[in-house]
Amino acid sequence: MSKRNLVIYISGAYMGNDKGASIDSNIALARQAAIELWEKGYTCICPHLNTANFEVDCNISYNDYLAGDIEIIKRCDAVFALPNYKESKGADIEIREALAHNLPIFFLMSELEEYYESVCSNPR
Repeated sequence: MSKRNLVIYISGAYMGNDKGASIDSNIALARQAAIELWEKGYTCICPHLNTANFEVDCNISYNDYLAGDIEIIKRCDAVFALPNYKESKGADIEIREALAHNLPIFFLMSELEEYYESVCSNPR
């Protein structure tokens, strides 16, 4: 199995917080993770980029975004949690959804690499 066949969902805070993180900085963090995943050979879904600044441009509710993200997670092979995931109610829900569907969740790129190196080198 090729790494490119594996779809990784990036989960992390989107909204800004009182610790100084802004929406733009959270998008930048997710974007960097997406770039790294693509360069390592994976396919990834980065919801931060998929709906960047839609809170201004698109007239739907938070629950609509969350429902869409959960639907996307169901179609992925794993979740990569950004370091700021604990700061986000939505990311917490995404992680719980991934667990409910028995998807592996990775908090470090090295964990994901180790796991998938063994999966990809051993055909099903």
